[in-house]
Amino acid sequence: MARKADPHDPVAPVRALLERLTLTTAARCLQDLLAQAEVTQPAYSDFLGQLLEAEQGSRWERKLQRRRRWSKLGPPLSLEGFDWAARPQLSPQVVKELLTCRFIDEHRNVLLVGRPSTGKTTVAKALGHAACSHALSVYYAPTAEVLETLHAARADGTYRTVFRRVTTADLLILDSCGVVRHVE
Repeated sequence: MARKADPHDPVAPVRALLERLTLTTAARCLQDLLAQAEVTQPAYSDFLGQLLEAEQGSRWERKLQRRRRWSKLGPPLSLEGFDWAARPQLSPQVVKELLTCRFIDEHRNVLLVGRPSTGKTTVAKALGHAACSHALSVYYAPTAEVLETLHAARADGTYRTVFRRVTTADLLILDSCGVVRHVE
């Protein structure tokens, strides 16, 4: 909700207008940018550009945060400390190429296979975080959880909604697809 304009503040009507236009970051940083402009005296177009860039940057960051939250990937993850030597069958160059997310634009699939504890989940989550950073939608879940959710959704009549949520992501990461044998 917009604040009441202070009649003694000449910038208040502009700030109120920015808030009504939902340019909240621009409204919030207007005073600081004006103070800086008094010193640097930029061209009007440069000042307006700075104000709008601040708004755009804030919107981009909020978009990335929403994508990360929706993805269910957990905290941001990178492969900085990944032990490539312990996994000689895993090529760092291939993984780094995958981190560009070009495979998503090309509508290609990536299948990570290997024994337990070889880094498949770590690489998959790093790919998911890279996709979020490219403003792509990601959905991460263990395969069994997705199947259980879809089965339950069929029973309660929400199948289409749940199926759409799973399948509309730009990148779908299904973890732990292997067969687990129970020994009795």
